[in-house]
Amino acid sequence: MRTFIPYNALLLLLVSLAFGAKDAVNAVHGTTKLDRAAKTVVVKTADGTKHTLHLVGKTTVRGADLTDKGAKASFHGLKEGTEVVAHYTERGGKDTAVELDKVGKDGLKGIEGTISVVDRTGKKIAVTTADGTVC
Repeated sequence: MRTFIPYNALLLLLVSLAFGAKDAVNAVHGTTKLDRAAKTVVVKTADGTKHTLHLVGKTTVRGADLTDKGAKASFHGLKEGTEVVAHYTERGGKDTAVELDKVGKDGLKGIEGTISVVDRTGKKIAVTTADGTVC
């Protein structure tokens, strides 16, 4: 079975499964709408569903342009309409962003292939691509 999953999203999933994460981590893929005042990001999926996620001090943003972090048009290095994969948990009755991964043209890259090795003790995975390359 071949699938396209951002590499770090796959790692987060495997680590959560391997170590029985205390809080369930969910993921959603879409574009962002930012609200600085409320410290939230709304992720709108391809089917139009909107997920409001609260940003906290420990929220990690990967693949964002850090030079824009303090810019007026950005928030945590993200801009309106940024394509992201957002990982979140429910805490205190609200969805809280754990990690936001910018994907697409200037963000994180994904690979397409089959998981061929899972090394739980070494906390590593191997993915074999269509051309036989092992990553």
